[in-house]
Amino acid sequence: MKQAVPIPFPAKGNLIPILSVCLLLLNPSIKAQVQLNDSATVSLLTASPWNGAIYALFGHTAIRVQDDSTGIDEVYNYGFFDSSQPGFIYNFVRGRTDYILGVTSFADFIYEYRAKGQQVVEQQLNLSPAEKQKLYDALYENALPENRKYRYNYFYDNCATRPRDMVEQYCNGEIQYPPTDAPQSYRDLVHESLVNYPWYSFGIDLLIGS
Repeated sequence: MKQAVPIPFPAKGNLIPILSVCLLLLNPSIKAQVQLNDSATVSLLTASPWNGAIYALFGHTAIRVQDDSTGIDEVYNYGFFDSSQPGFIYNFVRGRTDYILGVTSFADFIYEYRAKGQQVVEQQLNLSPAEKQKLYDALYENALPENRKYRYNYFYDNCATRPRDMVEQYCNGEIQYPPTDAPQSYRDLVHESLVNYPWYSFGIDLLIGS
């Protein structure tokens, strides 16, 4: 994995109109599946937390596939959902919410997060051409309408674990994760992200139980 690089804010004139974004969400693939060039890149995009919604307090992760030779610059985002559904927050924490994998252009992805004041960091993955193609093919297949829905789990199956799992599955080598300073439970990690939101922390503690 290469060095993480903060992404500068793009010029608004380069963005696809909002109507196009809506159409892209209805059709989860921007371009037809292609053979990637050896120079194509696959990256993890990590967005910093946002205090505008409880589900955004933990940040976000997505996968970017960029290939200048074919014009592909897509973001595979496992974080699409309908927050207006009844009991969303309760179901969100209890693991009873359906999420989908959506595909948008990189320009639209970065503009959305930067417009809310979130930093987005890109980590280019050190993958072979064969690994990049296998990962891209799997993401493309996963984003088809019949495959893109999954049952969200607050800890074990979510919009951050799915990108990790996809990279691990289609990487032939061993991924090195940096060690943590001390062992942490899931509850510790939740409290760390909600240190400024004690009522959220208390409510989640009640919902997840002991």
